[in-house]
Amino acid sequence: MEKKETEAKKETEAKKELTRKKIIAFMEANDWNYDYDENSGVIFSGISLKGYASSLRYCILIKDRIVLNYAVLPFNVKKHVKRVVEYLCRINMHLIYGNFEFDYRDGEIRFKLDTSLDSILTDEYNIGLLIYKPAFTVDSCIKGLVQVMTGIMKPEAAIKLAEKENDEKLKKENDEKEE
Repeated sequence: MEKKETEAKKETEAKKELTRKKIIAFMEANDWNYDYDENSGVIFSGISLKGYASSLRYCILIKDRIVLNYAVLPFNVKKHVKRVVEYLCRINMHLIYGNFEFDYRDGEIRFKLDTSLDSILTDEYNIGLLIYKPAFTVDSCIKGLVQVMTGIMKPEAAIKLAEKENDEKLKKENDEKEE
């Protein structure tokens, strides 16, 4: 019994190492800067955005069965906390991949996306999804978030605005594809 557990643990560690190498190779192939902390096993990176959030800080954790990417927003919420949390909950209802999280201790907002270890190992598309999807999602929700954070809009109105803008963006992209 103990031998099987040891073998399973070795296999899991080998999968985690291969996953880390695949993620880093993907980042290098796409000119991403990153740091890898061997002690914690975390890959740190980030992405620059245009507009309300100038950047996202990425923390990618490789666990026994899943890979997590936490995309941390560059600001913390101090006012209108209840409204912000309501907005994030309403946004989460519309998301297919990932979810927003709010840390009540310090007001940190992050977007978390996870995928299975096996999906990373079998399909490079999932690495791209893990890396790029948080930025796309934050970018589509950030304007409403900032308006709620500053008290300009109520959460429900900000959601409607985000939906309208995203629908217009998709329509424009589809129109451009048809031309």
